[in-house]
This record gives sequence, C-alpha cells and structure tokens, in this order.
Amino acid sequence: MLDKYLFAPELHALPLECSVSKRRKTLGLKVSAGRVLVSYPASVAPRDVVHWVNNKRHWILKHYEPAPAEAVPSAYKATDVIYWNGNFESIETLIGREPLLDRSFLSLSLTLQKQALLKLCGQAIEPDLSKRVESWRQVLGLHPRSIKYRPYKSRWGSCTCNAELAFNTLLMMAPAWVRDYVVIHELCHIKHLNHSKLFWAEVARACSHQQLAKAKDWLRVNGNQLLSIYR
Repeated sequence: MLDKYLFAPELHALPLECSVSKRRKTLGLKVSAGRVLVSYPASVAPRDVVHWVNNKRHWILKHYEPAPAEAVPSAYKATDVIYWNGNFESIETLIGREPLLDRSFLSLSLTLQKQALLKLCGQAIEPDLSKRVESWRQVLGLHPRSIKYRPYKSRWGSCTCNAELAFNTLLMMAPAWVRDYVVIHELCHIKHLNHSKLFWAEVARACSHQQLAKAKDWLRVNGNQLLSIYR
C-alpha cells in the first residue's frame, strides 16, 4: 500500500486506500462514505499512481463525505422493553417484580444499567440451568465435571475436553426451550467434542429436528439483542 504522505497534503486526512488489482488494466478511483479507494494494475509505477490521484484531488474532495457517526444508544427508560425469560418485558415491570432492580435504575447511565441487568441474569440463571442440566444429564447419561455461569460476548455455552461446562448468563433472557437446547448441546459435547454427524445424532436423542431448528433460529434472530447487554 502506498504511503498516504506521498500524495497532495489536501488528501492526507482522508482514509485513502491504494491496492494493486490483478483484473484492472487501468487506474480506478472510488469515493464512498468514509473511504477513498484507488486500484491500479501492477504494471503502473507507484509514482504514476500518485501523480494520477493528485490530479484528481479536487474531484475527490468535492465528492468525499465522512462515514456517518454511529448512533449512541441511550439509557433505558421505564417504557423500554427487553427480553426476559423469552418474553418482552418493560423495564417498569422488571423494576416492580425483581428485587435487584429499583427505581434508581432509571437514573443510572447505560453502562451501569447493563451491569445491573447482568447481575440480575447471573442471579436468576444458576438455579434455572442447574435444574435443566440435572434433568438432561440423566436423560442423556452424560455427566459434567463442573459448571460455570458468566456473561459472554459471542457464545451461549462451551464444553472442555475435561467435561467442564460453561453457560452464558444472558440465556436467562431467552425462552426456556432455548435454554434447554443449549444445555443439551453442551452436554452432548462431553461425548463428541465437535459438530459431527455423531454429535448431532446425540443431540437428536433429546431434541427433535424441529425443536433444534426452532431454537437455533430464535438465537440467530434475537441473539445480538441479548448479547448487546454485555457488549
């Protein structure tokens, strides 16, 4: 990639990218929001690329626009809703029902609100999943050595080669049947630490194809909303 300081000073502050293209036979220039892309064939000398771009600097500056700023999420209000146990619940409802949340929640920053919701999930998930693990391990005959509960940014559960399971506390926001699927999934990894046909056959002992597809679809559609509490 060519050093941007080889170009005219007016271009130094722009996100200028230069790349060699095997397909191009001529120089190309593309200006989009937050990006200026120059592509050129390997046969063109770098100094010629710089000269060509510099000659177009006025056109580039005229058409360039910064990338739009990402919207900064605001703190939760009483009327906002989130998933809890698979249902949409208003913050107002949760405050009135969950001992860990009180009216002061509404005056907190978004960061502190997320911490409070993580604490709520952590308190509720352990007894819930402990019962599910106990039930499904007897059905499957697969017994974990240990179980941990903590928030994760991108996964719902894990299983080590030593049969140590871990579950995302944010699962407390998902429906009960989704939590069952995740428990079954991780228990089956005790026997098959992969996603082979044998693994899915083990899962099928406790979870039908329809149930499996339904749970995976729910997590695919709604998972990012849950995970955003920890991100």
